[in-house]
Amino acid sequence: MEVLFAERISRFDKMADTLVDISEAVPSNANAKQRSSMRQAAKSLVMGGMTSLQLKAISDFVEAFVGDSIAIRILPAGPDHLEHSFSGALLGRSEYIQEEREHLFSRYGTVASRWTAVIQIAAIPARPDVDAGAAPAEELQSTREGGDINRAAMEAIAIQLLGHMEAIGIVEGPRWPSVSVTPLGLYREVPLMKKRHR
Repeated sequence: MEVLFAERISRFDKMADTLVDISEAVPSNANAKQRSSMRQAAKSLVMGGMTSLQLKAISDFVEAFVGDSIAIRILPAGPDHLEHSFSGALLGRSEYIQEEREHLFSRYGTVASRWTAVIQIAAIPARPDVDAGAAPAEELQSTREGGDINRAAMEAIAIQLLGHMEAIGIVEGPRWPSVSVTPLGLYREVPLMKKRHR
């Protein structure tokens, strides 16, 4: 997903540069500082008030947040209740439509639509325990002679960190109240052409 998004952001930025060049929004008699300022203002106008740096920051955020997977979210309660969903991801391998994503988004769009999904339940998460605190870093050092690393404490901290990343959505995982699924198949209804009567 992030490659597709980054490519679209890059194309949008390049298109804005080209439109500014075509429109000749910068007078030829302006000095270098004026030209740069006027060019940035014209480009920002084309991009809806955003700058190239802001677009790049958004692209970097999506890359860090989504990773290289195709996420699927099934909304049995409708788009107004996104947290009540079945969510899963396809593997990041080329045989799982990775190469066709641009065409799929172009054909079907990026908004919620009615498809039929065949899924397998992977995990039903429990309601998170808000009182569960993180293991203190001091517990990592074993009290035994030699100061070995307390492996159990280290694993507990790593699990809590992963749980926190799942809770904020940076990694895909079963987060209450959604249900984690493995997508097996996606089908859309193809409207049949009506026969013309002569």
